[in-house]
Amino acid sequence: MKGCDFIKPNVLCVGFAKCGTTTLYDILKQHPDIYLSKIKEPIYYGNVKFLKKGFNWYLKRYYPKSINKRIIMEINPVIGKYVSADKIKSDYGVNAKIIIIIRNPIKRLFSNFKMNLIKGDCFDNKIDNLGDCSVLFDKWVSENFLNNKLQIIDDNIIPKFCKSGDYYNKILDYYNNFGKNNVKVIVFEDFIQNLQKTCEEIYTFLGIEKSDYINYKIHSNDGNRIVKNRFQITMNRFFINNIWPNFIIKRFGFISDRFSSLLNYLVWNVSKLFTKKNNKHDQISITCTRVLQMYYKSMIYKLSDLLNIDFNKKWNINSNLSISKEDLIAFYLKNKYNSQLDNIRHKYVMYSKRKTNNGLLNNMYNNKKIVITIIKDILSYYDETKLCDIIFLNGSFSRCTPTYSSDIDISLVYDDLYRDKIFPVELKINYIISKIMNFRGCDRVHTMMVYTDKISNYKVSVRTDETINYKGDIISYYCRNNYNDLLNDTFNTGRSFNCLNSYLCDTIDNKNYFNEWLHNFEILYYKDSSFIDALKNNYKKVISISDKNNIIKKELNNLIISINKQMSFSIDEIFINDCISISKLKKRYKTNILDKLYKIVLIINYINCNQYLDFYSLVNSIYKTDGIRKTMLLELKIVSRLQIVLDRLGYDLSSHSTDIIKKQTFEKEYYNIYKINYKNDLIKQERKIYEKMINVLNELKEEV
Repeated sequence: MKGCDFIKPNVLCVGFAKCGTTTLYDILKQHPDIYLSKIKEPIYYGNVKFLKKGFNWYLKRYYPKSINKRIIMEINPVIGKYVSADKIKSDYGVNAKIIIIIRNPIKRLFSNFKMNLIKGDCFDNKIDNLGDCSVLFDKWVSENFLNNKLQIIDDNIIPKFCKSGDYYNKILDYYNNFGKNNVKVIVFEDFIQNLQKTCEEIYTFLGIEKSDYINYKIHSNDGNRIVKNRFQITMNRFFINNIWPNFIIKRFGFISDRFSSLLNYLVWNVSKLFTKKNNKHDQISITCTRVLQMYYKSMIYKLSDLLNIDFNKKWNINSNLSISKEDLIAFYLKNKYNSQLDNIRHKYVMYSKRKTNNGLLNNMYNNKKIVITIIKDILSYYDETKLCDIIFLNGSFSRCTPTYSSDIDISLVYDDLYRDKIFPVELKINYIISKIMNFRGCDRVHTMMVYTDKISNYKVSVRTDETINYKGDIISYYCRNNYNDLLNDTFNTGRSFNCLNSYLCDTIDNKNYFNEWLHNFEILYYKDSSFIDALKNNYKKVISISDKNNIIKKELNNLIISINKQMSFSIDEIFINDCISISKLKKRYKTNILDKLYKIVLIINYINCNQYLDFYSLVNSIYKTDGIRKTMLLELKIVSRLQIVLDRLGYDLSSHSTDIIKKQTFEKEYYNIYKINYKNDLIKQERKIYEKMINVLNELKEEV
């Protein structure tokens, strides 16, 4: 402009963030015919104070008239974020040339997320798994892209930096205002693969010659850093939000370019003290990828048509891939409850290391509570479950004795008329639970109804890709190899209330009064009270058995004999040569002990049935009896110890397992966690548990 002491840039790179604009800046500023502002992303747009000063003030500050270069260029993704193409045309003129860099929108978002995580902008102070960006990203995507109906939420409330991936509308806006010939679109993946070739295309676009004196071996931003803990997030937030030049300028106004560059250098290098190099290559989970594909699908198709490039192929995005309802539910609910589950698991580890059992009982209550909440949330997504007569939990979660990694015993009871409709849903529910709980196999979630009579001989088709085909409905369902028999029982046993009732009554008739399966139900849903009344009537038969005292005395004596016999066995029975058998380990230190403990609990139930007995609940009998409570907590702590050690070694404490572990490997991991030899610990704790049991049994003999 004549008479002005500034000059307007004639080339603008307007984005996008996390698409290589810093690398482009560091390369192009070496070219003799290109002038770039002394700092990348000079501040004007998006700053209320500076906007009031006016556009001419901004140009005078960064682009003095003394500049004598053919290309006056600004690289500033902030422009693409805050400013419309119409406004840019008004400020810079219709003849300005525009450069836009685009990138796989999902990877761009992940990169942007990691940067914001370091700055402390993505989460509050309650986040966990700080070192695992993929887990955090899953949680963030679930919270910000999906509603509780598993639909992509309204675009108006999607976080701002997600919208930086809306390339189509931005590019179309610039095409309409500047014309296609004046807009150069660069694909980040091509740019990074061959920096020199892409820059030479830019020189041609700008009408200047290439230079032989440019270093193209540049990678400007190290985006592969992670925060270690909440303290580091707090410190990064302080440095970046209070000392970073942009924020000082916003607060105090003008600072010199030299001081601004110095602050940039200071902040980002100090920030590195509160981050660490991420040595692993973070992978976005498949489900998370597909959720984001749902969000970006339409934009990618329109962008492909606009630029005549197949971006699904270039970015390796299969927009036609669907995400199953089950995986979507598991993704949403896992991220909703994962921090609570992690907190509970962390406390199990903490309490397993203590000499006392203080806090363990409360943690088990919380574990039961959150699992029931999760299951009820899952049930709400399947209307078919409303056809069930009753849905209930058995096992450890109904007794309130869950340990670090307890199986979940959930049973759906429904009329055989609805079997083909509900049974696939039953398997899908089990699959979702296993995904949320991070179980290694879906057989960790199972039904009590496998004990009822068989009503069919359907042969389960387990495919090589570890899925099950039930009458044409393919259900992902990974299990251990030796689970097939139980799986066939799951498919072929009855689900009706009559089958359940018959099983309970037959067991009563067979005088098997001390089967804990029959005595403990946590009802999650029932259609009407008649089914509850029927269960109550069965229970009355159980607790009103004739000759009760003689049966109890006999059972007490049998238990004492059995315990003394068990105490005489050597720990060597869990070994196979120089290895530990997981199934034998479970049988010795969980199954055998808990079977005896639950029989004692049931005896207490019979003795005190009129005192504080709740219908189908062993919780009171376990925790209101001092001797049993202490014995039970001691046993559950040992079970948790074994589960924690095995989990860290990549195994489950399961009777279905055929795995064996080297003694040395198990011993080393056990010592690393608990600072004690596993043999000495197991022998000592087992004896202590059995001695406490005998004391309780002797007291009960006197009471009877």
